[in-house]
Amino acid sequence: MVTIREVLPQRRYQRPLWELLDDDGRLVGWVREYVIRGSSSVFFKAIGVHPQTGEHVTLESSTDREERFERILHFVADPDRFRGVHWHPRPTVVTGVITEKSPVSDPTDTGQSLTRGVRTYQ
Repeated sequence: MVTIREVLPQRRYQRPLWELLDDDGRLVGWVREYVIRGSSSVFFKAIGVHPQTGEHVTLESSTDREERFERILHFVADPDRFRGVHWHPRPTVVTGVITEKSPVSDPTDTGQSLTRGVRTYQ
């Protein structure tokens, strides 16, 4: 089962981000919203965390957010099926997402929760 949690932007110019967490609370991937300059469409970029190596894997972009969630679930179930995609070395922070500790598990000292819209998938 995977929980999808929306992380609210911390700055005005940032776009929303959705984290996918497994049963143990480990980050298995995330989807980030972005807009291409000159386009009126909103795109969603899926990044999966390889279950064995911990590397970040770009899993394409699409205008369908739910499809990106499904893509990450398929990647976690069978990462070998996704050969040929761009592999990223595993840094500690990638585009504002902390891999060792989720940014929403330790909100700022203002006491405000940074999450909304938590859903679970099986």
